[in-house]
Formats: sequence, C-alpha cells, structure tokens
Amino acid sequence: DYRNKEASIFTNALDGAHHGSIIKIAICIRKPILFTLGIDRSIKIWNLQTNNQELNHQFEIEPLSLSVHPSGIFVCISFRTIIQIYNYTIDSLTLFKQFEISNSQSIEYSYQGHILSISYDYIIQFHHHYDYNKYTYIRANDKFRLIRWARDDSFIITVDFDELVIRWDPYTGQRLSQMIWLYV
Repeated sequence: DYRNKEASIFTNALDGAHHGSIIKIAICIRKPILFTLGIDRSIKIWNLQTNNQELNHQFEIEPLSLSVHPSGIFVCISFRTIIQIYNYTIDSLTLFKQFEISNSQSIEYSYQGHILSISYDYIIQFHHHYDYNKYTYIRANDKFRLIRWARDDSFIITVDFDELVIRWDPYTGQRLSQMIWLYV
C-alpha cells in the first residue's frame, strides 16, 4: 500500500554509483551481471544476485558506448577514436583487441555473440567475434541512433535521428523493410 509510510521504504539496490550520469547500461543475458558506463569515465560491473559491485574500472578517455558479449567474458567499449574489446574476469578488465573506428555511438553484440555490429557516421560494420574481421557493412542516408538484434539474429533493427526504423539482413547488408516511427 503506497499510503502506508512504513511499507514505503526504499533501499538502494546498488551502492557505489557513478559521479554524474550514466551513458549506457548493458546486461549479460547468460549471467546475472549488469554493466554501467558513466560520464565519469568509469565502467562499473554489478552482480545482480548479491547486489554488489564486482569491478570499478577507470578509463583515461571518455567512453561513448558499450556492449557485452552474451557470455559476459567480453566487453566492447567505444571511444572517440577507437574501439576496445576487453576480457572480463571477476577482478579485472584486460585489453584483448583494439581497432580504429571514430565516433561509434552504438555497438551491439548479436544474441548468440558471433557478430559484433559497430555504427559510426552513416555506416554499420559487422565483425565476426572469433577474429573481429569485418565481413560486411550497411550504408544509410542518416546516422544511426540505435541498433538492436532480433532474438534469433536473423535481422537487425536500426533507428536513425529522423525516426526512420529499418530492418536489415546483417549477413548480406540488404534493407528488408522500413517505416517512420510516429509518436502518439
């Protein structure tokens, strides 16, 4: 009952918050861990079963976005001039792979984890997870604001800044359908 003051006690689920706003939140689909990326140049990794912070890692440069591999072992973080992929263990983040792509605002692992999509400017690149080599790309008329994979990884949905929603085949780069998102 919301009117009962004794029953309306809130507790913090996760202590040790960021100093400033959170840029991106990602949750691992196979493990109970949550990743938060803050404007304070830090990534915090939380255990959702114990409500404890497992790791707090500080970066020297400001991050833009992140995506977590479904296994929870790999974390991809974009910065202004580079993309970095880290191995995550319970007590550290270790740089695994790095490549130069500028201003990537949206990165997303597929649900199975075999593909990493990276958007920058008017392009989305698709990279195989096992070697991170690019195998195809998509070019559009506007910058991408959001990328989401279908649960079976058969297509992706993108939203651009003009609210154009497009469904793509990530294996061929073909546009499958599109619609304008209208707010009601």
